[in-house]
Amino acid sequence: MWTDNLLPALFATLRQLTLLFVVPISISILIYLSERIVTGWFIRTTGFKGIWLTAWLGTPVHESAHAIICFIFRCPIKEIRFFIPDPESQVLGYVKYTHNPKNPFHWIGRWFIGLAPLFAGSAFLFGLLMLTGAFPITWRPDLLPGHTSDWISVVGLHFDTLSLIGSEMVSLLSTSDFWGNPLNWFLIYAALAVVTHMAPSFADLKGTFSGWILMLFLTFLMNYFILFLGVPVTFDSVLHFISLILTRLLALALVLSAINLIFWFIILNVIHRLKTGYWLMGRKHKG
Repeated sequence: MWTDNLLPALFATLRQLTLLFVVPISISILIYLSERIVTGWFIRTTGFKGIWLTAWLGTPVHESAHAIICFIFRCPIKEIRFFIPDPESQVLGYVKYTHNPKNPFHWIGRWFIGLAPLFAGSAFLFGLLMLTGAFPITWRPDLLPGHTSDWISVVGLHFDTLSLIGSEMVSLLSTSDFWGNPLNWFLIYAALAVVTHMAPSFADLKGTFSGWILMLFLTFLMNYFILFLGVPVTFDSVLHFISLILTRLLALALVLSAINLIFWFIILNVIHRLKTGYWLMGRKHKG
């Protein structure tokens, strides 16, 4: 019966998409939360204009990523503002574009458009730190995936990848030679500015919904026909490798998000204390 392969195809699809996206999505959520926390601290301490300190650079990078993917997927841009802060709506910039809801190519395009700042920002961060001449791009052979489906081993490789990036950043920032170069100070500031504004907004994520649906459907359809032909579904190792690439790309943003969180927590706490007499995370003192 043609219905015999429906459930196996569905389970294979869910397993594959989980293997491919669960760790990158988890990292992306942490980056997003870090960004929202830092933005909230800025607004509480300096008002909306305080965020301009990082937004003048981070927002144009964010919006440029949207615009480039709009061009690639032929979604006409109606209006673009790289940096136009609005205190009332707290919007810093935007890209307005049109799409054809009947065109599946645009469905996938909106998925990439919505997530573009995350991946473009990560690539931008790698580029910035490569300009220092001291940040290596390495991939240890033991972090390459095998053909195992052991979930503990799979997740372990992702954590090892994060650990590798973290150790590389610590090594970079702990050398006196690095801080002796004035250009590196600006590069680190630029990196923190970009990571403060690289997470997709809620509107960005809403636009990716049709892309997720199409991806789910096409993957299910592929698995169904493979199983219908009597061929086993064996894409796990390939998907695992792609997932590790995504983790590798996002890991630097996550590490820098943690550094950004700590840095602004210290700076903004001091400013908040001087302005109000109490700490940012504490209760307001009366009298």
